[in-house]
Order: sequence, then C-alpha cells, then structure tokens
Amino acid sequence: GFDYEQPYVAQQPEYVPLIELSQTFKLRGKHLAVADQTPFALDLGAAAIAAMELAKDENELVLGSLLKNPQCTSDIGDWTTPGGPFGAISTAIGKLRANHFDGPFALVMSPARYAQLAALMQQGQREIVMVESIADGGIFQWPDMADDKVLLIANAAWNLDIVVGQDIVTAYEGNDGLDHLFRVFETI
Repeated sequence: GFDYEQPYVAQQPEYVPLIELSQTFKLRGKHLAVADQTPFALDLGAAAIAAMELAKDENELVLGSLLKNPQCTSDIGDWTTPGGPFGAISTAIGKLRANHFDGPFALVMSPARYAQLAALMQQGQREIVMVESIADGGIFQWPDMADDKVLLIANAAWNLDIVVGQDIVTAYEGNDGLDHLFRVFETI
C-alpha cells in the first residue's frame, strides 16, 4: 500500500512465510505392469485426483484468506430482482475505488450464486452481461464459496501480490512394496 499523504512513499511491506501445499498419490505396481505389457494406458486417476485436491487447497489458501481479511466490505444486496446484482457490485467497486484500489475487478462466487446471476434478465439484457461489463477481470465460480457471499477482487498487479516459491511439481517419494509413491506440491 501507499501513504496517500505527500510525499508518496511505499509503506513497509509485510513479509509472510511461504506455505507448502501437498497431496500424495500412489501408482500401483500391478497397474504399471499392465500398462507396460498391454496396449492399455496407465490409469493416472490417482494423480489427477491429487492435482485437483491441491488446486482446491490453493483456492482455499488464497481466496479463503481474502474472505477472512477483507480490505473493504459492502452489502451484497438483493440478487433475486433484476438490477440488484449490478447495483451491489457497482456500489462495491465504488467503495474499492474510494479506498484507492484500481481495476480491473474480478468476481468470485458460488455456482449457485452464479446460476442466480445468469438467470436474471432486465429489458431484454441478461444481468450477467451487465455485470461482466464492470467486472472486467472476469467472473469465476468457486464450489467452496458460501452462497451468501461474493468476493470482489481488485486484481491489478499493484493491488495484490502472490508469491510462488515453488510452482506445482511432482516428486517421487519411493516404493511401498511394488507400488510407487508420489507427492505433488507447491509453496505459495
């Protein structure tokens, strides 16, 4: 952040330690042998599940922390009537701009809230199209988001820092009998 009094000087940054997120998975020796000896492909379902769980953990870490420590809050308004979501989001964007957060702005909501937004229509125009015009950073669904919340993020580089120490990699951990253990992880 910046001190908006003259002269403009960056405030002291807050350093947060990196957090490791990881998931483990196992490839069965029997499956490896079948894939090697036959035309059948190796079943990588366990690896895919581990990767999806890691992505969920990352969403919870980043989005969950933004929900727990909001810089600015606004009333969610009535999303059952046409114009309600657009008005609530416009008001929230105004509050962010008044607090020196510039766009673009991205929205994160539950799938149920997204469906509610997509179903509204006003004077032949879909509400979601109107909302997309002001949420120019995108509208995203997060399955773990509570239905009574919407997260509006000023996602310009100068508003939000995310540090990735180690991007997602897969490491071989060793054998468990004839099976092979792997860990997919990242530090963020």
